[in-house]
Amino acid sequence: MNNHQKKRYIGLIGLYVLLLVTSSLIQQITYYGMSAVILIVLTIVLLVVLWKYLRWNHMIHITWASIPYEPTAHKSERLFLFSLVNLVAPILRFHDITTYDLIVSAIALLVGIIGYTINERRLSSKKNKHT
Repeated sequence: MNNHQKKRYIGLIGLYVLLLVTSSLIQQITYYGMSAVILIVLTIVLLVVLWKYLRWNHMIHITWASIPYEPTAHKSERLFLFSLVNLVAPILRFHDITTYDLIVSAIALLVGIIGYTINERRLSSKKNKHT
């Protein structure tokens, strides 16, 4: 793995962590009020700055309008896009978690995993047909 790939992986992990923190904070507004709102704004600013930096240095090629089924995107970028469905998991609320929340969170995780697996198989079969 070269230095460019390492930077891409670390950048995508950083973006995903910031998105997870933002999603969790949004669900925490009812518990923490204005302090959660301030942290949300700070996290979104950090998210935009990191995303702009990664785009400016051509480490990632995804935009706000990217979709997971783009065949030209790098494999790690497609994995990142498929994992975004987990950001709506109700388990990120951390308070008053019910069995329903766990089931919905598990389904969100399965949707991301199954979607990624199906897409990678489709892309590899297309690649094998062209070679």
